[in-house]
Amino acid sequence: MFFLENLWVMWLVAAAGFLVLEALTAGLVCIWFVPGAVITSILSVWVQNIAIQIIVFILLSAAFMFFCRKYFNKSRAEKLDDTANKLIGKTATVQSAIQNGEAKVLVGDVYWRAVSDSDIEEGESVVITAVNGNVLTVDKK
Repeated sequence: MFFLENLWVMWLVAAAGFLVLEALTAGLVCIWFVPGAVITSILSVWVQNIAIQIIVFILLSAAFMFFCRKYFNKSRAEKLDDTANKLIGKTATVQSAIQNGEAKVLVGDVYWRAVSDSDIEEGESVVITAVNGNVLTVDKK
């Protein structure tokens, strides 16, 4: 059979399949298997034992997953923290009066939930003093 005689083709087909599957998903689900399959494809030209190829594929994919996830999670968290820090000190416009501590404010063209210790009328400008998840803490300007 063609695939058994040319295992490198099978590994390239697997890599292409993982790449298509990754494109169809919303997150980093199986991108780790693509370089593992490609490198195993290159190795399979010299090593004909399928068991060794599968072990190499699993080890390479696990290594790519471990190192890349560590990098992607760290950089993603840093970007989110940086975005939140950039909001602090900016001016927002109150869209609904802040009574009992909570309302909506407009920052640029994005509406945010906001909390404040004091009541603030609709249309007033406020300063963002803190960001907690998707809730802004604001004070009168």
